[in-house]
Amino acid sequence: MPNFKMDLETAEAEFEQWTESWEIDTDTATMEEQDYDDFRTSQRRIINIIRRGRFEFNQEEDCVYYTTKATGEKLRIEQPAGDGYINTDKYKEGKNVHKNHAVFAQMTNRPPAYFTNKANISGIDYKALMSIQSLFLGS
Repeated sequence: MPNFKMDLETAEAEFEQWTESWEIDTDTATMEEQDYDDFRTSQRRIINIIRRGRFEFNQEEDCVYYTTKATGEKLRIEQPAGDGYINTDKYKEGKNVHKNHAVFAQMTNRPPAYFTNKANISGIDYKALMSIQSLFLGS
């Protein structure tokens, strides 16, 4: 049984508050089928990490993700700006993981190499960051 620290309704409300405040598109009625499926996957994943107490959003519009590593490192999340996306252009076609790391770096003010080290983030953390990133890209 998952170790939830928050009920589903509260987590869903926090997700809605976060997406509304950061102007992330959640209007599923206007989404193509694949976009809808991707959105729902990211939404479910983020709501679950909110319920586990690993993703927080407050009135000052700060967003924090706590890694699953024993240290529970705190990653402050910011919306990627244009330069975060421009940094992905330096990677060749097919270098999608490198592109993801460039956007993660922009979102967290960490070097891209931080995300290649298993001592820093787990596969669970990676999927959580991918979900956060995909909502930014989709909005």
